[in-house]
Amino acid sequence: MSEITNETSGKGTLANNVNDCGWSHLAQFSVAVENKDPKKSKFSDTLHQFWKKEHDWGWKKFIELPKLQNGFIDKFDSLVFKAQVQVIRECVNRPFRCLDAQYRKELLKVYLKDVEKKFMSFVEEKRIKLMKVMDDKKRWKSLCVFWLGMDHNARLEMSREKMDVILKLVVKHFFIKNEVTSTIVMDFLFYGLKSLEEKWRKLERLASVVARELMISNQIESAMKTLEEVTKKERRNDDKEFALKIKEDETKNERTIDAKEFQALVASLSNDIFVLVKNPMLLLERFVLAPLPEMGSPKLVQVGNVQTQYNMERDEKQLADYGRWALEVVPLSQVYQKLDDEMKKAKHSTNKRRKLALEDDESAAETEDDESAETEDDESADTEEDDDNMTVAQRIKSRKKSGDIENTVGERSRLVADNNVPDLPQKLAYGDETVATTQEETEQKNDENKNSSNEVAAEKEEDDERLKQRKLAIKELALKTEARMLKVMELEDESDFEKLLSSDNRISITGFGSLLSERSARSTFPDLENFRIAKLQGFRRVFAHSAPIFFERGIANPETKEISSLSVEPCEGESLVVTVFEIKSSEIPAFIRRELEFRFLAVVPETLEGKPYTNSAVLCGRYSDEEFFQIRCKGNKEIYFQHYGRFNIEKIWRDDILPCRLYLRHCVLAAKNLGDEAYNNFLDHTFLGDRKTTIREYLSSTGSGIMEEEPPEALKSRYGG
Repeated sequence: MSEITNETSGKGTLANNVNDCGWSHLAQFSVAVENKDPKKSKFSDTLHQFWKKEHDWGWKKFIELPKLQNGFIDKFDSLVFKAQVQVIRECVNRPFRCLDAQYRKELLKVYLKDVEKKFMSFVEEKRIKLMKVMDDKKRWKSLCVFWLGMDHNARLEMSREKMDVILKLVVKHFFIKNEVTSTIVMDFLFYGLKSLEEKWRKLERLASVVARELMISNQIESAMKTLEEVTKKERRNDDKEFALKIKEDETKNERTIDAKEFQALVASLSNDIFVLVKNPMLLLERFVLAPLPEMGSPKLVQVGNVQTQYNMERDEKQLADYGRWALEVVPLSQVYQKLDDEMKKAKHSTNKRRKLALEDDESAAETEDDESAETEDDESADTEEDDDNMTVAQRIKSRKKSGDIENTVGERSRLVADNNVPDLPQKLAYGDETVATTQEETEQKNDENKNSSNEVAAEKEEDDERLKQRKLAIKELALKTEARMLKVMELEDESDFEKLLSSDNRISITGFGSLLSERSARSTFPDLENFRIAKLQGFRRVFAHSAPIFFERGIANPETKEISSLSVEPCEGESLVVTVFEIKSSEIPAFIRRELEFRFLAVVPETLEGKPYTNSAVLCGRYSDEEFFQIRCKGNKEIYFQHYGRFNIEKIWRDDILPCRLYLRHCVLAAKNLGDEAYNNFLDHTFLGDRKTTIREYLSSTGSGIMEEEPPEALKSRYGG
């Protein structure tokens, strides 16, 4: 101890500092001077990289001298100091310089908020950087299009990064020498890494168990084929989903994703390689748009040691999650950086090729000019050579011709010069007219040639423009179709439905037929909420579904083929007015059983003003007989018979059937009750099985009289609109 003015300093010193070379390492240590009241004890922590010959380190101003009288000096007039030291050695196989568990727990009580802030500020910094890129619509779209244009192997390579590269970047950012919290941060990065490794090990163990079972049952080949198909399907779905993102131009609030998606696994760790688990561009967008977890852990409740211990473990687990997120964010941002670099290289190469092509064209043009000039020189030289080789007779003959020409010109000159000739004005006029005519003809020919050349150039330019417009139209149509397909995701089992659940454990249902009626919807879902009108883009209604329920209720007419209910199918350019409402998650199994013959789709409805909903909704779309029998009936004829066979329905999806009369009347009335827009949309965007005849046309011809029919008394409530 030593005194400096009014302060007490404290230092740790090595006894044999000359021979001990261990202090060339990093050390973290804490020093405390005890007070009679433990809560008033004075603590100080530090992290220090000692020099090779440095033998002590400490605080020049540890505590003010007057404060020592406030309970720090014991009855023996002594100060009690406690010190805790940990030397942190570097390990090649462990890049994170971590603390002992007990030491970490002690420090975490003091520095928890600081550590949380470090992690969150790192993640937020990355998000802001990527958000700026996404806000630049043109740049972001270019990146997206470039990504879609890459082949699968190039994408796969870009989605991977060696573990040591990632860890070096993370350590470089988070480990700051002489900053106490650095080692705590390293601890939780280490546990985050272990979390990723453990998740991958569990998947590998599960895969080995499944593979063993498949080998026992001789199904390994079919399973591998199925897995390959599923992988390709997932990749296609990711591309479709991503193509939609390119076309979207919504506000961030509208595209905000549930926080749960941010917490989902972003990268896996296999064989010392970080691999992103999904399409990196989708992950980037979700990372930017998903809300971050709230900062700050719950306050420790001082109800004995058990509650404190519980809260400490919870805090440590939360920080371990932060560490994992930080590790996942780095490869994610690396993908963006690599993609941006590759796109710049590609643009540079393209520009370079264009420049070279332009230079080649100019060089070729210059070569043609040179060749043309050489040809003219050769012709001139040949002429001179011919003159030299002419005979005397040929020369005389040539001169005679030249003389005749000269005489003609001379006579004309004399004619012009002779002012005493009476017919001179007329002859002059005639001569001028002849000359003028010749000039006009020459100019006319030049103009014609020029116009012809311009017309050809104009036609070529027009053809090029038409071709360009056509290509753009095809590209736009392809993007629209792909975007529309992306909005649709098939729900194959109950777990897929659960992904669409809202925070209050409800799921949205889309009504397009009888469910346009709120009364009808409530008869099926008594506890539904938020019944409202919406729009659905890219679908049309078609009467092409044989409905067994009409046979059960006695309202089907097999003789006239009036047995059909509505289904929907994708159709570019079409738009439906539908209803949307929410049901409880507990009602999902019954809903699936009731609509078993349909394809369950997750779609994104819009408000009537065109604003997309935040949550997806379930839509019952057209299925196929083959899929229904093989998947829903598991290839079992008995199951099919229970659903359809007992009604003599051999084919579910048919284009030669007509609407069930009472059902059609009910749907039309339900649409009418929703307002003019819904009513007219139903009449003009609902078709018979031929996909040509609208319901408006049908009701005014073959189906006339349907709207005047009344349902049986027992069905009036259900089919009353």
